This record gives sequence, structure tokens and C-alpha cells, in this order.
Amino acid sequence: MLEMRLKILSLNVRGLGSPTKVNSLCHELEVLNFDIVLLQETHFSCLKQAKVFEQSWRGKCYWSFGIGKSAGVAVLLLPHFSGSVQRFLFDSDGRILSLLFTFGPLSKLNVINIYAPNLVFNLVISLPRRLINCWRLKLSTTLLINFNPIIFCPQIKIVSPL
Repeated sequence: MLEMRLKILSLNVRGLGSPTKVNSLCHELEVLNFDIVLLQETHFSCLKQAKVFEQSWRGKCYWSFGIGKSAGVAVLLLPHFSGSVQRFLFDSDGRILSLLFTFGPLSKLNVINIYAPNLVFNLVISLPRRLINCWRLKLSTTLLINFNPIIFCPQIKIVSPL
């Protein structure tokens, strides 16, 4: 069996409106050399904003745009990333983005980037419904959630194979 290792980073950027911040972030991420970078709170609401960011980033970018100060998530792939995207799903609120990667004919990985709503009610009720489409295929799934604030919800159980 072929073993593959991926370095994944999840980062709340708290807005990418400043060109200085964008250039600094892109430089640091390239130096850190992660394969996949998940960003939350990009504050991007449209493709025009994303295109400005993409001028500084050399790899591929996938976006879920949202309206509101704390919305917007993204997945960035470094130029050396060897997988290919088979499926790209996102919600309309800029809080969830799912990418299904393939690595050759037998290896698949579903990475889900979530910036969780602030309200406990919304988290418990709406988040599981939104994720159902992402989990229809039985795959290895990496679920990265930025809970803001950190809360305890006994109704939600996240199980990690590690």
C-alpha cells in the first residue's frame, strides 16, 4: 500500500482586505510549505476580491463567498500539490467548502473547511444539514472546523481516526 503524507494548515485570517497582509500571508505560507491551506474569515463576498488575492498566490484557490464581516472560507493548494480536484462543493453563506481530492486511481480524500456559526442553535441545527451532501460518498474525510467561540455541544460528536 502506498503511503502518502499531506501537510494541512487551518488558519483564521480575520480578513484579507489589505494588500500588505495578502502579500505577507502568501509569502509565509510558501515558506511553511503546507500542501493544503484552509482559510476562514476571508471577508470575501465576490470573485473580484478573490482574483486580487490570486495575483499574489501561485497555486490554485477555491472559495466560498459570504456576506458579512466574519464570512468567507477558502482552500489554497501550493503549486507542488500532486492531487487533483474531483468535486468542489460550497454553501451560500461562505462558511463551508468541501473538496474531494484524488491521488491516482485508488486514493481519495475529502477535505471540508468549516467556519462555524457563532450561535449554538445555528451550529446544532443547520451545520449537520449542510454537511450531508459532503458525506454521501464513503471516503476518508478530514473535517477542520474553526469554532468561534469555543463551545460545548453534546449533540455534535466528531470522531477522528487518529
